[in-house]
Amino acid sequence: MTPVAFGDLWERIEPLLPQRPDAPSGPGRRRVDDRLVLAAVLYVVEHDVPWRQVPAAAVGCSGTTAWRRVQEWAQAGAWQNIRRALLAELPTRDGTAAGSKAFRARGFREPRLGTQEIR
Repeated sequence: MTPVAFGDLWERIEPLLPQRPDAPSGPGRRRVDDRLVLAAVLYVVEHDVPWRQVPAAAVGCSGTTAWRRVQEWAQAGAWQNIRRALLAELPTRDGTAAGSKAFRARGFREPRLGTQEIR
């Protein structure tokens, strides 16, 4: 399987993302960059692991954070288009999208809003 060039993939995905909310002016954690979230999503797909097994130190964000962002994107109506773009861009294996199994198994379907599908 040939790896996807992350920069090229990001260029295709970025326009599909909903507008980021304004950053709060008070104390608190800064919002994780969408690129890091996409890296976590790709990690889950590539390695076919549950969200909780995303290595935050290596990827840049936790699986829980990535899962919550996917939920946010779904609520904004953007996830279905992002998912389609990812499936179209992921390398293929035997004519089937390599990540299609992971997309079905790891909560990558259109999320049911309000559910707790962190596996």
